[in-house]
Amino acid sequence: MVLAQDTVEEVRSFNHPVTVCIVLVLAIRLYLWHGNFDEADQCANRMIETANQNSLIPYQAMVQATNGELLVRRGQPAAGIVHLREAVDTLHTVRYELHTSSLMTAFAEGLAMTGEHTAALEVIDGTIEAIKYRGDLFILPELLRIKGAMLARKHSLPEAEKFLRCALDLAAQQRASAWQLRAATSLAQFQSVHGRPEEAKAVLAPICDRFAEGADNSELMMARSLLRELG
Repeated sequence: MVLAQDTVEEVRSFNHPVTVCIVLVLAIRLYLWHGNFDEADQCANRMIETANQNSLIPYQAMVQATNGELLVRRGQPAAGIVHLREAVDTLHTVRYELHTSSLMTAFAEGLAMTGEHTAALEVIDGTIEAIKYRGDLFILPELLRIKGAMLARKHSLPEAEKFLRCALDLAAQQRASAWQLRAATSLAQFQSVHGRPEEAKAVLAPICDRFAEGADNSELMMARSLLRELG
């Protein structure tokens, strides 16, 4: 986070629009994961000004996608998925695919929040298939986690738990602590809801212990709150 903030400040004096947009879009992805929605919004506002002044279509679309994802995260999924659908279509057209897999996770979650569970699962399955060719394997644990959570909402419980465990195992193989935290939290929530609190604690406690005390990441705070509820 410190590096992102320093770099965002550094490019204020840059006279190279593409470099500025690259820094801002990467900072936005970090801020969104970290739950710093206001910072993501500020970066998007800066990026749209630069992108519009220089007719940078991919980055104009990334601002629209950011706005869509922010709407989903802030509880307005119906509006969010409209922005995301239009933005991803544009990114496909201009062949800018660097972030489309990540964006599709937000799109799928937005669909699920509006009750379109079948469509959401189709988006996730399509994205999983696409990354076999695009090479975005870093995000596969998150896609598997989201699929597991969606299956749980559809009451496909054995399948849901299978995908949540696969997400956690793959994140461990990748040594991706952020994905491990998300997957462990989702699996622990699933186990807790279904009357297995001890299993939930056994899954979540070791992951939380890896993070420094006092970290302000919203997802880590949520995980620790769940641990306290589990006793």
